[in-house]
Amino acid sequence: MKAKATVEKKDEPLAVERAVLACALMDGKAAALLAERGVKPDWFRDLRCRELAATVLDFLVAGKPVEVLALAEDLQKRKKSWGPSFCEKLYAEEGALAAHAEYYVERLADFHFKESAFSMLADAQSRLETQEDEKPETTVSRLATDLAALLRWHTDSREPNPHQVREKLVDSWVQSAEDVKAGKPARAMGLPWGIDGLDFYTQGLYPGLHIVAARPSFGKTMLENYLVRGWLMAGKRVARASLDMTPEALAARALTLMSGESLDKLRGGHMTASDEAKVRAACEVTRSWRERILTENTAEEIVSRARAIQAADGLDVLTVDYVQLVGTTEQTRFMNDNQAISRAMKVLKAFANETGTPVLLLSQLSRAVEREDREPQLSDLRDSGSIEQEAKTVTFVYPEPTVMQSWMAEEQVTDWKALPIRPGVLNVLKNQDGATGAVCVRQYAKHGVYEECARVGKEAREELKRQMREEAQRVASEKKAGRKAAYRDPTPPEIRRGYDFRKARPGTANLYCVVKHEKGAYEVLRAAELPAMNAAAEALGIGRWTNIQEVEGLQQALAALVRVKREHGIAPDGDELEGSGAGAPEPEAPTHYEREPVDPDSPFAGEV
Repeated sequence: MKAKATVEKKDEPLAVERAVLACALMDGKAAALLAERGVKPDWFRDLRCRELAATVLDFLVAGKPVEVLALAEDLQKRKKSWGPSFCEKLYAEEGALAAHAEYYVERLADFHFKESAFSMLADAQSRLETQEDEKPETTVSRLATDLAALLRWHTDSREPNPHQVREKLVDSWVQSAEDVKAGKPARAMGLPWGIDGLDFYTQGLYPGLHIVAARPSFGKTMLENYLVRGWLMAGKRVARASLDMTPEALAARALTLMSGESLDKLRGGHMTASDEAKVRAACEVTRSWRERILTENTAEEIVSRARAIQAADGLDVLTVDYVQLVGTTEQTRFMNDNQAISRAMKVLKAFANETGTPVLLLSQLSRAVEREDREPQLSDLRDSGSIEQEAKTVTFVYPEPTVMQSWMAEEQVTDWKALPIRPGVLNVLKNQDGATGAVCVRQYAKHGVYEECARVGKEAREELKRQMREEAQRVASEKKAGRKAAYRDPTPPEIRRGYDFRKARPGTANLYCVVKHEKGAYEVLRAAELPAMNAAAEALGIGRWTNIQEVEGLQQALAALVRVKREHGIAPDGDELEGSGAGAPEPEAPTHYEREPVDPDSPFAGEV
């Protein structure tokens, strides 16, 4: 159902008639919609509305612009003295917006459909009661034929014209090309994920179900929080049905994402004055977010609430965390898990398609992935095959095993959850409208941040190929000489799937800055969010931050922060150092976190 504005007595046909004509007077495209949908003057009950509708349709047929003054003048010429004042009143109608013209025209068609059906039934009833010179069977047969024809007309009028749909698509693609040339986002794309690799494969989130699945504790909710933060900062309208976390937990994660502080640090009572300034500024920034938290439990309740939000304020995306926790209704309480989830998927998909709203749906993976120690497959989606069938895209989130083992050995830990940075893979295994593929990321658990890894550059790929050829030649030579030889892969453990886990992908999404607060504290903030944080800080009177260094990658920014503090005689924990200054030695960072020169090639160019 299209979003609609409130009109006085919106269920009354007269209010809808006035709204249709008000939209036509405001916008020429809305007026053209009347002719496109086959609206006739006799659809209008009110005589003045009927006369004005006939005039509007005459103007469209004659190719004249539908303007208020021209319509009023034409009505006055035909001795309709009420014309000017009526047109002026409709034009100033506050309850109707031209953007909602399609909804009002559909409502008008519904009223005409009902009235026509009632008229046919009344006529047939009159014939049967008066027993005119016609057999009852003939009367009923004629009624059935007329009702069938009316139903076909009503159905056909709602079906989109395929040629018009194709023309609109071509126009949107042309406009997207012009947008890209002008340095703007392509408007034909869906809602951007906020992770360039996922946008490359899927072209954004289009209306439909988009599944993000993972085993427990590897960050599917963290990824949802990270994506939602990006959408809200871009001014999007987001509704979140979180069945796994309380509103307080979601608020805590939002504040840590914006402030860049660790949740453990804030909860543990280790907040400093500068930390408080950042958290309060982050809280002020979130005041303008267009976010709605849904507390409903069943799919039907979630969709009902989302429809109300869509109708009142509009909605850009709905997220549900997660599908296995969706509650049961009277219709599903006797179903097994597979059947209940299948029904929930159908309800959510119907909402997405009817309202044109993408739905991001989190899901769990089965334990088979861990038992068999392999990468997940579509069949690993837990509890129901309908999750895969109904989804437009399916993305799996899981650790990159080779890099994980290497980093665990370097950090001397036995649990991958103890790593400060976790190497991960976002693998798009289903995409109805495009290609599939994997995007490698680094996950910062304490900060709730996902950072896309850099693609391996052309020169590095050529050098790696050369080393592989030399190693293959060495093995062949050893075997030819009768000696045993094993092939040793020269590929570093941090390079997998064409990505280098040691480096962040160049771009604004991974750009951070080392800043200095007015009170002297040095901190790290996300570069794109620094203006909003400073505006909030200024409103709160807690001092501004000055950008002193921009760095690509959160880990590199944190290392740069340590260096800056050392240069100014400040220990990493905030205490002043004795005898330290600009010449103080820099701390050594782990080798897999070191920053290397930025790859000048496109992140998706070349071979993998």
